[in-house]
Amino acid sequence: MPSIEPSERIKERTFRQHKQNKVNQAGRRGGAPTRIVRCAARNGRGRPAQMAMVTLAPPGARALDAFTHHGGFALALARGGGDVLAIDENPAAAERAAANARRNELANMRVECGNAFDLLRAFEGRGERFDVVVLDPPALAKRGGGPQGLTTAARAYKELVLRGARLTRAGGLLVACSCSGRVTRAHWDEICADAIADAGRTAQVLSRAGAGRDHPELFGVPETAHLKVWTFRIL
Repeated sequence: MPSIEPSERIKERTFRQHKQNKVNQAGRRGGAPTRIVRCAARNGRGRPAQMAMVTLAPPGARALDAFTHHGGFALALARGGGDVLAIDENPAAAERAAANARRNELANMRVECGNAFDLLRAFEGRGERFDVVVLDPPALAKRGGGPQGLTTAARAYKELVLRGARLTRAGGLLVACSCSGRVTRAHWDEICADAIADAGRTAQVLSRAGAGRDHPELFGVPETAHLKVWTFRIL
């Protein structure tokens, strides 16, 4: 009888093929290959989430976009007319975000290069408050990192959401994103719930979004459901 391939090996092979298909699609469009692990706003798949968030944000909202990369969420928010602060630790990314703001004539968007964890703590210490806070970090739970790596990533995610909740004005929006395939939707719910509770805030869940229609999940391969964009109204 022919041997049966173990299910985990089938999943891994299918996931690799799924990633290669996305690279091939990018090549046919003449663009550079896009790494699947990039987060919601980082690879264009966040556009539906950005537009949904912008429709919920009040006009003139003061906003913070942490881990802005090239400015996806910040640019969308700045079009609403309010002051927007975008931060990223990578100097090249920060410069690209600033260039994008200039190109779009968005003088109300300011870009700062710095560590988001440190800056969020500093903002909280100064009593800063924002109408919209967006947290879109790179994947903190790497594949193959083992149980300890997942635990460490969960703590880091929780700190980000906790700080974000404290920085959000009552009635404001907190957008919490994760692109870690090892963090399931149920786990992301748990991380966000614990963080918001420990921040001393309550929240309404306005939406739980994932990848756009141009990047559909592959049924039976949970790793392809790695994009998670949860939008809360902080009370």
